[in-house]
Amino acid sequence: MPTIHLSSASVRLVMAGHGELLETCRTLAGVYGLQQSVDFPGAVEHSQVHQLFQHACCFAQHSLCPSYGDSEGTPNTVLEACAAGLPVVATRHAGIPDVVIHGQTGFLVEERDVQSMATAMVRLLSDASLCRTMGAAARQRVRDSFSSAGHLSRLMQAIDYGVRGDTTAIASLARDSLLIGQALSFEAGH
Repeated sequence: MPTIHLSSASVRLVMAGHGELLETCRTLAGVYGLQQSVDFPGAVEHSQVHQLFQHACCFAQHSLCPSYGDSEGTPNTVLEACAAGLPVVATRHAGIPDVVIHGQTGFLVEERDVQSMATAMVRLLSDASLCRTMGAAARQRVRDSFSSAGHLSRLMQAIDYGVRGDTTAIASLARDSLLIGQALSFEAGH
């Protein structure tokens, strides 16, 4: 965080949401002297999220697997940020690498590697063209791979095959779905 703060006096971090770590984050901002550079609006309405995205150059999410092993799957916030045309800097956690392709739609770092996260954020903050390019790629990725229409189409295909008793087509659809998942993981660097 201090690395980013020192890289540009005009940089602002907005930490929207309300959770058990909110007060810890506020305290850390104070300890590092960043109160003027970090906004904590708390929980925001969905319409406000899009307003925040419109004023952002990138989206960061440092998800962690806690000691008790909980994992969140694919965060909707990452999908929403990509759909809004923002490059994402996030951790290789749960379903995030299925969405964010390292070096194309954003950057992935290891959990708890705050220096690499800061480096990736500074890289985006210092290169507006890279932000636009990665943001456009992120938006296209969500349209192509994570749209409701695409999911509904595959579901309708599966139902149709099931009604017809076409086990060969069902097997093919399942195989294709597995291949898509493997391709997503491969593209994400796993």
